[in-house]
Amino acid sequence: MFESETRSTSRRLRHALRRRGAACLAVSTALMLGGTLLVEPAAQAASDAGPKEGIQGRDISVNQGNDYPWSEVASAGVEFGQAQATDGDWASPTFDKQYKAIGKAGLYRGAYHFARPSHSSGSEQARFFMDHGGKWVNDGTTLPGMVDLEPTPSAKTADEQCYHQTPAQMRAWIQDFTVEYFFPTPGGTSAWATRPPSSTARS
Repeated sequence: MFESETRSTSRRLRHALRRRGAACLAVSTALMLGGTLLVEPAAQAASDAGPKEGIQGRDISVNQGNDYPWSEVASAGVEFGQAQATDGDWASPTFDKQYKAIGKAGLYRGAYHFARPSHSSGSEQARFFMDHGGKWVNDGTTLPGMVDLEPTPSAKTADEQCYHQTPAQMRAWIQDFTVEYFFPTPGGTSAWATRPPSSTARS
């Protein structure tokens, strides 16, 4: 069952994600769409997944391939996994297998999108994300999609870290993505119209 999570958990999530980006990204924030769960990098060893405060999860990308030890992670107390589905206008070739592996391990699962605000609009990237695995499904095991907004490894200046966007432009991009994901144009999911994001956290 899914029911409302506490606001304090949501604040902890936003704080943790803000620390990953540069100053302007911290203002704009990396956001989970409708979720209030704590995510830790999948690069962390499964042996480090012991009991911690809050609900624990792992996120993986194409860099981890298809052999991530989800069963070991689940045994260590992790309860959900997020696999990268898209990056700007690129779709991950490993997403399908990674996503299935998370479910096979008995974990809640979801997809995430690596945002590229300088490449295209938020609504365009939201539609691409939903078309390539990012849609939410009301099946009791699928989590809402997540946006990963952070500096790219190649960024050398503050302007590059912020995708050449001002804080106001970044906030507008996030809003554009969010509105399209929650209330998409015809052809997207309409689930959010009747199921508010605030009611989708795990009990």
